[in-house]
Amino acid sequence: MGVGEGGQDLYKITPLVDSQLVNNRPRNQFMRRFKQQTHRAWAYFSAQLSFAMAAFNLLVQWHGMQPDENGFVPLAIAEFGL
Repeated sequence: MGVGEGGQDLYKITPLVDSQLVNNRPRNQFMRRFKQQTHRAWAYFSAQLSFAMAAFNLLVQWHGMQPDENGFVPLAIAEFGL
């Protein structure tokens, strides 16, 4: 066990060089936080967009507008007094 083809030891411990001793923990923490913040930002954007779309649909229905044969509702922002 632990010996490969040709009698070579598979679990040979090699000394570390200086470039391998660099601590990657701060970079990993940064990447984890960055990913977490981007997920939060996307969730916030998605929620805001969903709210805006729901409000728009309610305003269109409340105003009594009907879509045409292509499903398009012709609108002007002045109609809602915004």
